[in-house]
Amino acid sequence: MKTKAEFQRILKPEGHIVLVWNQRSPEDEFQRAYEEFLVKHIPEYQTVTQKNITDEHIHEFFVPKDIRKFSLPNQQTFDLKAFFGRVKSSSYFPNEESESKRLYEGLRELFDEYAIDKRLVFNYQTDIYIA
Repeated sequence: MKTKAEFQRILKPEGHIVLVWNQRSPEDEFQRAYEEFLVKHIPEYQTVTQKNITDEHIHEFFVPKDIRKFSLPNQQTFDLKAFFGRVKSSSYFPNEESESKRLYEGLRELFDEYAIDKRLVFNYQTDIYIA
């Protein structure tokens, strides 16, 4: 595991590591529609999503250290340009311009359907792991 070796290399003795993930809230209607869009239109999405990493994986990774987990609600608000930037920054978003254009059209439709006053709210559950 390259990541674990790198953590051990840079971590001071008795130091701590903090991992933070924003998990999209499955209770949110927009987030469900957005998830469906990603699954339908971006085949790579299912293989790279952090949803594949469970609490058990985190605990196994940091054995023998004890892990503490905290969760809290969080949100980001985007206009259309920021929403496109947020999506484009995701590792699963394709780089090819022709593919990106097609996806932007569908994302624009999602934005228009769920935005209020040209603002779209991303509701998250922020998970914080301290090891």
